Amino acid sequence: TNTESSIDGSTIKISWSSPKDADSDVKYLVLKNTVGGLPLYKLTKDETKLYEGSDLSVKDVNISEGTIYYYTVFAYYGSGSYSPGSFIGVKKEGQ
Repeated sequence: TNTESSIDGSTIKISWSSPKDADSDVKYLVLKNTVGGLPLYKLTKDETKLYEGSDLSVKDVNISEGTIYYYTVFAYYGSGSYSPGSFIGVKKEGQ
């Protein structure tokens, strides 16, 4: 998946493309953290689940100025097979 971001006010929008080999039952898991690093597809104490479903974008609201947010998008199939994560870091700069 190819991951991109945009910021509008206090909202970060994360969007991604579907894997080339994706079929109709592909779902996506988006994890968020503020400590960095590429997480596994399982939650740890540092990550929160921002989204899980079939859409190709998600909005993260009420972000804080000056904080770097890290997002990892995983594609997965009903068989439990996960893609390697696509990672992006986003920071809202001051006015």
